[in-house]
Amino acid sequence: MATFEDLYKIRRAIAERRQHTFIEEYEQLHEFLLSLEKAEPYDLGFETKLKFNALNFFVANSFGRQADVPALDPYIYRICSIRDVVKSTDWRKDEGTDAANWMRVYDKTKGDWTPLSKFARGSYCCRPRCFSWWTSYPLFEDVIDGAHRIGMTNDWVAVQSVVLRCPVEYVKENKLASVPTVIDAFMQLIFHPTKDSISPRYGITIDLSLYPNTLSPGLDEVVLPKLGVDMLEILPINADQDYRAGKNQVFSDSEVLSGLLESYYQHL
Repeated sequence: MATFEDLYKIRRAIAERRQHTFIEEYEQLHEFLLSLEKAEPYDLGFETKLKFNALNFFVANSFGRQADVPALDPYIYRICSIRDVVKSTDWRKDEGTDAANWMRVYDKTKGDWTPLSKFARGSYCCRPRCFSWWTSYPLFEDVIDGAHRIGMTNDWVAVQSVVLRCPVEYVKENKLASVPTVIDAFMQLIFHPTKDSISPRYGITIDLSLYPNTLSPGLDEVVLPKLGVDMLEILPINADQDYRAGKNQVFSDSEVLSGLLESYYQHL
């Protein structure tokens, strides 16, 4: 079975081959990882991730070229937990638990898209680097299937989930979207590094929906910087056991997934 350390070694080689313009920064991240006595970056706790703030270039810079978001939908979308949104904004009324915060949003929205500004002030800024991942695919239609299509496993989808959406027109007019890089995805187990040499218009996810048979190149993805809450809408989704029943089961610690990722990366 391929371990996380094995996958990291393969990913380092891919980074040099596909996105060599970022290799100097990538090696700085690698050396800092080793200084923390960690052999791979895919199983770090949040407090350990925050230590990377010591690397000013990592926090301050946007590395990828400007992305051209596909105009497949008037919005782009993001799956995250209610906790992520509460911690990443100036939340107006923290109820103290994820379940209570999610229920408040659900009660106020009645299960419909609602301006995030109704619940939060300021900006949506995901720590530690204050950026977030988005796709044009309508993730709200099924957050488990949608998660698989953007390279998220079941255990990365919170029970108290939300989907955020942001107008594509706003993103395009303000040139906010960037093509994800190996720097952006340094701590991500599942990532398809695009080739710098072909100047990609956007990033590509790794689609897990055919698991356990195979993995394949998936949907478009971009990264966005911090966003004003007045430009975002929120939709709460209760991804509980009943919601997940009968859906494909893909977990980040699966030996089968590790083997499939090893094969996928080796063929890039």
